Amino acid sequence: MAFDVEEKIVGAFLKKTLWLWLFPYIFWFFGRRMYRFLYDWVTEPEPVPVEQGEQLPQT
Repeated sequence: MAFDVEEKIVGAFLKKTLWLWLFPYIFWFFGRRMYRFLYDWVTEPEPVPVEQGEQLPQT
């Protein structure tokens, strides 16, 4: 019987604090994606305009 009470207390505690346990991982995951996106966006090379009839070099 005491185990049932403990289980309810621990279960309620974990449910209420679940976001605290997950927050660092969520922040790390989305933080990395945001950083990569911003870095790629900032360091993106500017497109070079192609003149009419000019051929791009074949690589």
